[in-house]
Amino acid sequence: MEQRNLEQLKTDMDDCVGSDTLPSPIQLPCVRLSVAEWANKTLQQKRADVLGALWVFQDGVQEVTSQTTLQCQSSLLRKLKRHVKNLLLIVKGIKIQNDTVISSKSAVQHCTSQTGLEKVLEEYGKLVKGKLERLAIDLRDSVCTV
Repeated sequence: MEQRNLEQLKTDMDDCVGSDTLPSPIQLPCVRLSVAEWANKTLQQKRADVLGALWVFQDGVQEVTSQTTLQCQSSLLRKLKRHVKNLLLIVKGIKIQNDTVISSKSAVQHCTSQTGLEKVLEEYGKLVKGKLERLAIDLRDSVCTV
């Protein structure tokens, strides 16, 4: 579902002349997934990792949305912000037994900053297809083995 939403955002961006260059850079979280590192994390740590990355995206998109003057770009950024917010609500609502890990925005590593909306969408897609999808798989596996 989220992949389809992301593709729609990219299509909308193609129809929006001049929308790629943002008024200021967006700080982006590290979205690269190391399978070995991921395997050594608890479900609680994985959830905290995904939450932190989503918060960083949300904050960055919110900040640049308030600075943009292009109507079309503003609309795209608001759509992206809604997608991120929806995922945040879903991931925050996940109940994991013995979840004592507190997610912290300050603990999230910032890997890059981008001024290109297409690159921001690409990084967001990597988060969705990487860490978020792996979290869903791990949650499914933990529920099915209980």
